[in-house]
Amino acid sequence: MNSRFINFRSALLCTALFVVPSLSIAQDVPSTAFCNTGRTEKPVSLAGCLATELVSPINPVDGGAIVDGNWLLATPYPTATYTAPAPNPCSLVSRYTPVPINEPWNSWYNPDDGRSQWISPLGGGTTPPGWYVYASYFLVPPALDGYPSYELNMTGQLMADDQMAYIYVADFSAGEVSCGQIAALSSNGFTSWTPFSASAPVRPNSVGYVYFIVLNDYSTSHTVNPTGLRVEYQSTSFRPY
Repeated sequence: MNSRFINFRSALLCTALFVVPSLSIAQDVPSTAFCNTGRTEKPVSLAGCLATELVSPINPVDGGAIVDGNWLLATPYPTATYTAPAPNPCSLVSRYTPVPINEPWNSWYNPDDGRSQWISPLGGGTTPPGWYVYASYFLVPPALDGYPSYELNMTGQLMADDQMAYIYVADFSAGEVSCGQIAALSSNGFTSWTPFSASAPVRPNSVGYVYFIVLNDYSTSHTVNPTGLRVEYQSTSFRPY
């Protein structure tokens, strides 16, 4: 569902790279601003996903100082307990900090495809159950002549421990905020990829965020257990309308 936005109090300024076709007939505008997890440790103030290789070395499984420069995690975490409804990032007042790139837990599927890596909170197997909110930023390009708006379209695949639940998109423009849920997923968890496809209206020349809401479920044998997220985008573009 596409919702129109309500105030969200955490935003970072950023820049991103875009390829805008100079054609008389408007075409989709491809974007390099959507970054796979574990791709770069550049600070968020730099442009787009410029890294051609995965971050290496990475932290041990329980965490360390090496972080993903393009992905953030709402803190303190978990954002909500596992018995509560999933948090809505559109109304969430929280601080976001870069997510560590840690060695994956031994039960996680971890294909060596050179395109992404797992990201996860500090703590390894001692992470509390609950809801975790990950965020990544992007820049919407200026409007094309005769087309005042864009539709963001994205496809990709993801894994999450324990379950990926929702994807939201927000954009910030001239002091206004738009935010809404764009996908509800029943994921394969951390044992195989789950494909996703989503779209959302976004305003030209604005700063946007995409949020991934992950549930770390309660375990009857362990009150704390690992959680993490791995995302690979396959296509991202803006369709003028």
